[in-house]
Amino acid sequence: MDVEELLDRLPDRRDRYTFKVHPDAHKTQIRQAVEQLFDVHVRRGQRHQGAAEAEAARLIKGTRSGWKKAIVELKAGEKIDIFEGAQL
Repeated sequence: MDVEELLDRLPDRRDRYTFKVHPDAHKTQIRQAVEQLFDVHVRRGQRHQGAAEAEAARLIKGTRSGWKKAIVELKAGEKIDIFEGAQL
Protein backbone atom coordinates (compact mmCIF):
# COMPACT_ATOMS: atom_id res chain seq x y z
CA MET A 1 0.00 0.00 0.00
CA ASP A 2 1.48 3.34 -0.93
CA VAL A 3 0.92 6.68 0.76
CA GLU A 4 -1.66 7.96 -1.74
CA GLU A 5 -3.85 4.90 -1.09
CA LEU A 6 -3.52 5.48 2.64
CA LEU A 7 -4.50 9.15 2.29
CA ASP A 8 -7.55 8.17 0.22
CA ARG A 9 -8.67 5.88 3.03
CA LEU A 10 -8.45 8.59 5.67
CA PRO A 11 -11.78 10.14 6.58
CA ASP A 12 -12.24 13.66 5.24
CA ARG A 13 -11.03 15.40 8.38
CA ARG A 14 -10.07 19.02 8.40
CA ASP A 15 -7.63 18.68 11.30
CA ARG A 16 -5.06 16.60 9.34
CA TYR A 17 -2.37 18.02 7.10
CA THR A 18 0.23 16.27 4.96
CA PHE A 19 3.79 17.51 4.50
CA LYS A 20 6.79 16.24 2.57
CA VAL A 21 9.65 16.25 5.08
CA HIS A 22 13.40 15.64 5.12
CA PRO A 23 14.21 11.89 4.97
CA ASP A 24 16.22 12.09 8.22
CA ALA A 25 13.52 13.94 10.21
CA HIS A 26 11.98 12.10 13.14
CA LYS A 27 8.61 12.59 14.84
CA THR A 28 9.82 15.04 17.46
CA GLN A 29 11.48 17.28 14.88
CA ILE A 30 8.38 17.23 12.67
CA ARG A 31 6.12 18.08 15.62
CA GLN A 32 8.35 20.93 16.78
CA ALA A 33 8.69 22.38 13.28
CA VAL A 34 4.92 22.38 12.61
CA GLU A 35 4.13 23.87 16.02
CA GLN A 36 6.76 26.57 15.61
CA LEU A 37 6.04 27.50 11.98
CA PHE A 38 2.24 27.56 12.14
CA ASP A 39 1.61 28.36 15.84
CA VAL A 40 -0.60 25.31 16.42
CA HIS A 41 -0.54 22.28 18.73
CA VAL A 42 0.06 18.85 17.19
CA ARG A 43 -2.06 16.09 18.69
CA ARG A 44 -0.37 13.24 16.85
CA GLY A 45 1.70 12.54 13.78
CA GLN A 46 2.47 9.68 11.42
CA ARG A 47 5.40 9.20 9.05
CA HIS A 48 5.56 7.25 5.83
CA GLN A 49 8.78 6.42 4.03
CA GLY A 50 8.72 6.24 0.24
CA ALA A 51 11.19 3.87 -1.35
CA ALA A 52 13.92 4.92 -3.76
CA GLU A 53 13.01 4.04 -7.36
CA ALA A 54 15.19 2.88 -10.23
CA GLU A 55 15.15 5.22 -13.19
CA ALA A 56 16.72 5.24 -16.63
CA ALA A 57 17.07 7.97 -19.24
CA ARG A 58 18.51 6.71 -22.51
CA LEU A 59 21.83 5.11 -21.56
CA ILE A 60 22.11 6.58 -18.09
CA LYS A 61 20.81 4.49 -15.21
CA GLY A 62 20.38 5.60 -11.64
CA THR A 63 17.98 5.84 -8.73
CA ARG A 64 15.55 8.51 -7.68
CA SER A 65 16.05 9.27 -4.02
CA GLY A 66 13.51 8.21 -1.44
CA TRP A 67 11.19 10.63 0.34
CA LYS A 68 9.29 10.89 3.60
CA LYS A 69 5.77 12.19 4.12
CA ALA A 70 4.29 13.24 7.48
CA ILE A 71 0.58 13.33 8.32
CA VAL A 72 0.00 15.69 11.24
CA GLU A 73 -3.22 15.83 13.26
CA LEU A 74 -3.91 19.07 15.14
CA LYS A 75 -5.76 19.52 18.40
CA ALA A 76 -9.51 20.15 18.15
CA GLY A 77 -10.49 23.55 16.83
CA GLU A 78 -7.06 24.44 15.42
CA LYS A 79 -6.24 24.82 11.76
CA ILE A 80 -3.45 26.07 9.53
CA ASP A 81 -4.71 29.21 7.81
CA ILE A 82 -2.64 29.02 4.61
CA PHE A 83 -4.31 25.72 3.65
CA GLU A 84 -7.88 26.88 4.27
CA GLY A 85 -8.33 28.69 0.95
CA ALA A 86 -6.68 26.01 -1.20
CA GLN A 87 -8.81 24.49 -3.95
CA LEU A 88 -8.39 20.77 -4.58
